[in-house]
Amino acid sequence: MPKNNISQEILMCSCSWKIISLNVSADQLLRTGNVYFSGVQKEISLAYVPEATLGDYVIVQVSFAISVLDEDEALGSFQALVKFQATP
Repeated sequence: MPKNNISQEILMCSCSWKIISLNVSADQLLRTGNVYFSGVQKEISLAYVPEATLGDYVIVQVSFAISVLDEDEALGSFQALVKFQATP
């Protein structure tokens, strides 16, 4: 399959999303946040990354943040994605 035909959903799975708001709960397993990537916002669970805070970048799988990235890693992965999408 040519690279430029890869669906946006697949690409967004491996991207680093920025936490733009937190929804705090007394139960850590119910903690959620709103994240942003490339014009898309969505609410995700932060149960697996209790250390995540506002402004952090996270890797998201099936609406769960699974890892926290530092800003350099996040921006590097975004630049690689842009380069990948620009490749014919």
